[in-house]
Amino acid sequence: MDFVIVFSFIVFLCLVPFAAMGVHWLGVRAGDLVQAKVRLTEAAVRSERLRAVLLRLDDAIVTAVMDIEQTLAAESKAVAGDGKLGREDRRRLKEAAVRRVKTFLGSAGLKELGDVLDVWELGVEDFIGAKVEATVLEMKHGAPPAPESEAPPVETLS
Repeated sequence: MDFVIVFSFIVFLCLVPFAAMGVHWLGVRAGDLVQAKVRLTEAAVRSERLRAVLLRLDDAIVTAVMDIEQTLAAESKAVAGDGKLGREDRRRLKEAAVRRVKTFLGSAGLKELGDVLDVWELGVEDFIGAKVEATVLEMKHGAPPAPESEAPPVETLS
């Protein structure tokens, strides 16, 4: 009987380090899985944040461009003899649109946009200017950009 107890104790002492290594290995693997899940969640949050900021920016740009078109552009075309805007008028209208977009977004929105796009303040202003130009071009060549939730068109009886 003493032999069986001594032998089992020796086997137990030999197996304990292997069991500890197994538990350690399982702990490391579980930690890796948790870290991978955290990284995926952070990426999803970052993607959703980018989408929300860009949707807000698009809405602000469309609103500003349509507002400028209805007010300042119409006045400038009326003042011009031939009804066309000159280079200086277009530059002035673009600057007014960029200012309105920046006003609509506010300082927190501009900071968020800069953080999400990872650009400096001047880069954000250039980006907004480029988006204003693209929106104006879209409006010239087609219907104005529609909002995200668009109502079905109403048919006329004529």
